[in-house]
Amino acid sequence: MSTEDKEKDNLKNTGKDHSQSTNKDISMDNNKSTIKESDNTDSKKKVKDINEYEPVRKGSTRRVAEGFKDPNQVEADAGRVTEDNLELHGLSGRQRRKELRKRFYAEMADMDTKSKVKFFFRYNKWKIIIPILVIAIVISTAGTIINNKKPVAISYAIINSPNYYDINTDVIEKDYMEYYGMSTKKYQIISTGGINYDLDTYEEDSQQYSNSAAYTSFPTNCRTNYYDIIITDKKGLEYCAKTSLIYPVDDIFTADLSNAISKGCSDLLTSAKDYEDNDEVFAIDISGTAFAKSLNLDFDQAYICFPGSDTSNIENVRKMLNFIFDLGLSFEEQ
Repeated sequence: MSTEDKEKDNLKNTGKDHSQSTNKDISMDNNKSTIKESDNTDSKKKVKDINEYEPVRKGSTRRVAEGFKDPNQVEADAGRVTEDNLELHGLSGRQRRKELRKRFYAEMADMDTKSKVKFFFRYNKWKIIIPILVIAIVISTAGTIINNKKPVAISYAIINSPNYYDINTDVIEKDYMEYYGMSTKKYQIISTGGINYDLDTYEEDSQQYSNSAAYTSFPTNCRTNYYDIIITDKKGLEYCAKTSLIYPVDDIFTADLSNAISKGCSDLLTSAKDYEDNDEVFAIDISGTAFAKSLNLDFDQAYICFPGSDTSNIENVRKMLNFIFDLGLSFEEQ
């Protein structure tokens, strides 16, 4: 083959390769175009699908899922009620009440007795309940006010009793009252108990009873003449004396009471340390008395001491000690 023929064959092969390459590129472009068109179609479909779930805009038709009611659709009965309410709105107060009563009794007309009772209370329960509650509150408040205005027959506290709820207070609230012919209709009795005061355990007790109103208010009540007497064990006596919650007997006893005590039971006078660590007579030992035994205090030793210094406190102390020891003191008729 001549050189010229070889060159022609090479040109022919080169043209064929170029044609094949061109066809391949065209095919790839067509494939890309097809894929792009497919992607566009899918994208449009997705957009369409998304649009199907877009919120219903103003002016479009609202479709409510099966099993639910359209809140914008008013039922026939509701429409009637609305119209009735509009009619009532145009009436005077008296006319409105008259019309409502008429409708109320019309609805009850065909009911049996049981249904009528249920219907009546369903529509009138608050008209019944509220007045009853108001009356109960008024009566309770009035009772409290009236009772608080009564003179105090005796105001006492019992502290450090290990079994406070086993204490028998009848000896005070019945026997003492009857002894002086006093009635709870005319007099009130004030009492506090279930609290503990001990110099050795004060920190622990103050944490344990920090939420107790009786515990936290006791010192203040002692210092404001709230109590006439305190009944306690030895530990309680020592605490009250050291913290100045009680008075020495010489500051409280009247002359006739001091004379009677010195003659009949001076050996029962009991000392304790005051806030300056001095010994003072603060109490009387009542452990062996019928009074203390009746109380069922569960104390080894029981003492009575005196936190109040008002005239009324001192008079009630005279009465209580006269009752316990039968001192023969004289009192005005109650």
